[in-house]
Amino acid sequence: MRPIPFDPFSLARATEAVLLDTARADQENKRSLLFVSPRTHLVAYDPVEVIPVLRQIDRLSKTCWLAGYLRYEAVYGLLPKKFTPPQLGTGPRRPLVWFGVYDAP
Repeated sequence: MRPIPFDPFSLARATEAVLLDTARADQENKRSLLFVSPRTHLVAYDPVEVIPVLRQIDRLSKTCWLAGYLRYEAVYGLLPKKFTPPQLGTGPRRPLVWFGVYDAP
């Protein structure tokens, strides 16, 4: 693994960078991980896209590093269709699921 640069928080604010900060180090979590320059990314904007993207994440997790986020509202992609998602605001559309696919942190 590459060492984390001097200012990881600035770098993590860059497009498509993910910082997994270890605030409470213990035996299993000894360091923070910074992911930059993904090979590709997996994105779901609509609830119907959530399950297919989660399946891709599961498949790729066997051979790659993945880092990203899942919004609370993504749950509507896991519920029966009778549950309709609320309007998610009038601002720019943000993904319900966003994961970068990385070779290593």
